[in-house]
Amino acid sequence: MRSVLRLDPQNTYAMADEAFSLLRSARPKEAKSFAITALEHRPDSYERAALLAAIVFELGGYSEAERLAQQATTKMSKAVLSNSNAGTVRLTLIAAAAQLQHEAIKKSALADLADSVPTLTSLGAIRNWMSPQAGLYGYEPLGPGKSKVLTQFERTVRTMQVEGV
Repeated sequence: MRSVLRLDPQNTYAMADEAFSLLRSARPKEAKSFAITALEHRPDSYERAALLAAIVFELGGYSEAERLAQQATTKMSKAVLSNSNAGTVRLTLIAAAAQLQHEAIKKSALADLADSVPTLTSLGAIRNWMSPQAGLYGYEPLGPGKSKVLTQFERTVRTMQVEGV
């Protein structure tokens, strides 16, 4: 993507692709500026909002990640939200809400996820459901196939199972 950006530095599709590549390479600080510019040029894009949400979550910007993930999910149809690639933005929303202790948002997002993908009855099922192309899949250096988002999501689900929610 860098070669495309050298030829056309205003190509926001290439910027979004570069941001995704940098995120997958555990370089969210570098990814953020590309993702911001890409979203500024297509503010209606749920894909770009979801990408930026994952990036800022990785950087510890939980409030912004929650806002961006909510922005993305409100623009997505039920079919898209159940998709194993695009639908993973709900995991970002759940994890950000958990970090911020926004219980109502967290529980609502978990319920929405369970409603749109009823087969997700365990953490293993969620891992199997996630597409390898999903923004959350396998870019975190802290563990194979795990991001901070998924780690927080797992903690949230375990806590809710213990509480009987």
